[in-house]
Amino acid sequence: MSETNAERFLNAFSEIEDKLAQQQKRREKHDDWVPFSDLLAGSDTLLQRQKDLLRQYAKLRNAIAHSKRVGGKPIADPREDTVVSIEKIRDNLLRPPRLVDALKGYGRPQVFEFKDGIGAFLALVVEKSFSQAPVRADDGYRLITTNAVARYLAPSLIEHEIVGTATIGEVLDFAETGDRLETLAPSATVLEAINLFSGEASTRVEPPAALLVLDATKEHLPQVLCSRADLSQLYAQLEV
Repeated sequence: MSETNAERFLNAFSEIEDKLAQQQKRREKHDDWVPFSDLLAGSDTLLQRQKDLLRQYAKLRNAIAHSKRVGGKPIADPREDTVVSIEKIRDNLLRPPRLVDALKGYGRPQVFEFKDGIGAFLALVVEKSFSQAPVRADDGYRLITTNAVARYLAPSLIEHEIVGTATIGEVLDFAETGDRLETLAPSATVLEAINLFSGEASTRVEPPAALLVLDATKEHLPQVLCSRADLSQLYAQLEV
């Protein structure tokens, strides 16, 4: 016999509650009870909109769990869209979608070297309309941007044409703090990227881009480049 909407809703709610408690190391003892509202407040694995929805669902959960039953069944069943919504939150919490999967259609980014001529990056800008690209460095990766190029070239172009001789390493000397490239592991989740680009992560300045690599060494090729422009696509992965 298939589960009723009420049973599906209660099961999903319970799984969410248990997972939040596990993540926060709460309720490990029988007398260590913490309200669900505190678990929501202490969570860094849920979007704010998901927390707001779950606060509303907590009221529905209480109404279903504590109301009288007829023939062993709840008096009211949640609507199908409500059940689907809370099950989506549960699924994302138990099996967080990975950033590399969300952006799998992007392909590998073109990676430059410090010694490469700046013309190679400008060709990518013209061909792909990209404004940034990763650069392999001794300590990992850096980010070359059109802003850095403009600041580097502007004074000299008044008198000289230097595009043919300038290198990316020289241009990177003009990079701003906000031009930095954040490296993430392939296990990074969509939520981690959202937090990174939206200011929720513990970084001083939100980076314009994040590069997924096996680690921060030069031996491993990046898998995908993600930027703030991708936020709408990232939010769509967690839409409830």
